[in-house]
Amino acid sequence: MKKIALAIAFTLSSASVSAVESAGGIQWDTLDFGTVDGLSASFSFQQWFTSGVYGTENHDGFDVSTITASSSLALNPRDTEVAPGVFASEVGLALDSGAMVNLSGVGRFDSFSDGRRQTETPSFCVNGVSNCELTFAFGGLRVISEGVFDSSTAWLNVYYEDLSGTVVDATLPDGSTIPVTVPGTRPAAFGAVNSTAYSRYEEAQDGELWGSFAFDSFPFSGSLVAGTVPGANISIVGGKSDVVNALDTNDFMGDFVYSSSAQFSDTSSSPYSDAATGELTTKVSAPSTIGIFGVSLFALAMFGRRKHK
Repeated sequence: MKKIALAIAFTLSSASVSAVESAGGIQWDTLDFGTVDGLSASFSFQQWFTSGVYGTENHDGFDVSTITASSSLALNPRDTEVAPGVFASEVGLALDSGAMVNLSGVGRFDSFSDGRRQTETPSFCVNGVSNCELTFAFGGLRVISEGVFDSSTAWLNVYYEDLSGTVVDATLPDGSTIPVTVPGTRPAAFGAVNSTAYSRYEEAQDGELWGSFAFDSFPFSGSLVAGTVPGANISIVGGKSDVVNALDTNDFMGDFVYSSSAQFSDTSSSPYSDAATGELTTKVSAPSTIGIFGVSLFALAMFGRRKHK
């Protein structure tokens, strides 16, 4: 991990700010890596296993799956006694019964290549420092057996929320115009990721759909308690039009490569993972190609490739 951290630090330190780009209310500094432009972002999230059913929500004519409950299945076999002195994990019991078990999670971006304001977080909001929130939820990663997932119906949705307190749908007095700023009226924020982030799944999904992604593949290594995803292909399939234009590489192999590492406590009875942070480093080939990679505990990594014409 130290070598990985040093490699990331060296890569970022060798890059210089090239330009400021924006899409969907988010702005970022592109970093000049020689022949390509890129960006670096950090995020945090929490995940869990569930046999619950996902909901569906429409965003401007585009349907996306949503987390509708934080119900979970414990991985620790000491939590469920199936017979006197005999214990099993809830995940294992659900799989043995033929139930569908999926991996779900929620999280938030903490920075988005915002080198302009290193001491103010987050500064990636176009409408002002800390005046927005970029959250995400994912699910549909179906557990087939230990270390084997089916990603054919998996999804990851990123949401943008304006936290400036500006009301755009209200009854206004004569002579007033929209927008009207009402002091003290700010939408409920998702907030920082901690051990109870799972309970704020509604807040993680109550913003505007920024970008919706599908999984083209999901290779997995390790165990359900502590496993890694060395490189999954994902594609953007919907969201704000300018975001889609910025992120869609039109690559039939997928727009990005997703890498992650997850850790659940082996001493706690909590069915929810430890809260963790991740790093995103994106490669942007203007005007419409992005790739992302990142390395950390619970890292989400993406790396884009341009489709052959």
